[in-house]
Amino acid sequence: MCVDNAPEMLARLRQKLAQEQLAAQVYEMDVRHLALNKQFDLIILPFHSFSVLVSPTDRKQALERIYDHLAHRGRFICTLHNPPQRLRSIDGQLRLVGTYPESERQTKLLFLSLSTYGETTHFVHASQFYEQYNSNGILQEKRLLQITFVLLRREEFETLATILALLFYWMNVER
Repeated sequence: MCVDNAPEMLARLRQKLAQEQLAAQVYEMDVRHLALNKQFDLIILPFHSFSVLVSPTDRKQALERIYDHLAHRGRFICTLHNPPQRLRSIDGQLRLVGTYPESERQTKLLFLSLSTYGETTHFVHASQFYEQYNSNGILQEKRLLQITFVLLRREEFETLATILALLFYWMNVER
């Protein structure tokens, strides 16, 4: 099962599942409003996606909805940025993040990023550039994605998650 708020990402996922002759339940939904009427033994929030919830209220709301969907003794895995490591590449300079061949279209995708960091807000503002070149090196397509995310310290996340876990534990004990 997959939940994402980006219809383009879900369309790509469905395409890849079909190519591999695989099936999965796919839902377009914001994690802050997660409502699947199911509980799961394992919930994974990958790719630092929790970091795009820049407001403390949004983070709390997302974790509440996740806990509502977590089975008793279920596990929640959430990947976060490592702030000291991530800050090494945030300096206002345009950087090549990676080059990725796309064999389906016989093209090459270049991913470049320019990021700045707010010391007081802990927000990272990034301009991500995606350039696709054909086999002759001619630019075929270029996209710009503006994103903002927060560099959460592990302790901040663990404190919020622990408080919510205790709250839900006591709510379930009283039921």
